[in-house]
Amino acid sequence: MIKWQHPWALVALLLVPALAVFLIHAARSRQKALSDLIAANLLPTVVPDVDPRRRRVRAWLVLGTVLCLALALGGPQWGFRWQEVRREGIDLIIAIDTSRSMLATDLKPNRLERAKLAVRDLVSHLKGDRVGLVAFAGTAFLQCPLTLDYGAFGESLSAVEVGLIPKGGTALGAALDASIGAFEGSEGKHQAIILITDGEDHEARSRTPRRRRPSAASACSRSVSARPRAS
Repeated sequence: MIKWQHPWALVALLLVPALAVFLIHAARSRQKALSDLIAANLLPTVVPDVDPRRRRVRAWLVLGTVLCLALALGGPQWGFRWQEVRREGIDLIIAIDTSRSMLATDLKPNRLERAKLAVRDLVSHLKGDRVGLVAFAGTAFLQCPLTLDYGAFGESLSAVEVGLIPKGGTALGAALDASIGAFEGSEGKHQAIILITDGEDHEARSRTPRRRRPSAASACSRSVSARPRAS
């Protein structure tokens, strides 16, 4: 079955019969003009270059060209081929420190805003990867669960600010616990945690985060800790 990419362009097919009528009328008018001026038996002698068969071939070529152009404008499409494409993305949890020290202005406008800009830049390069967000200070909570909706993730990221978590401090252990917990129920084989902070851990237990699920803890044990620095 033929499908048309631009079916409205098929209106150009109306030019074919219109052009055919014009060519027929022009040929008859030309023949009548010659007959009025020259006797029919003298035409081969007076105008030897006039060949009716050659004119008809030329007219058919013109009509065929216009017909093909009109069909091409319509964009005919036919046939298809199924192709299965397999792509496996990663599950990425980004944990951001929201303690008061993130308001320091050694990075403009401040450390937290620069961290959020870096996260947005990272997410803009993701394709088919799920991303989630954890906010932490003295405690931590899941701000945005794993999602493919990068717009929703961006809104959750915009809501992250200092004071979002009342308890002060920098509990890296709680951040890791919340991040690993975000992978619960996830079937992905590739998981990673990005930890963004500017302070030292205020809780010794961060070195041994609670393992809710052995496979998740193992997959996420090599998390990345990014500490903003002034350039």
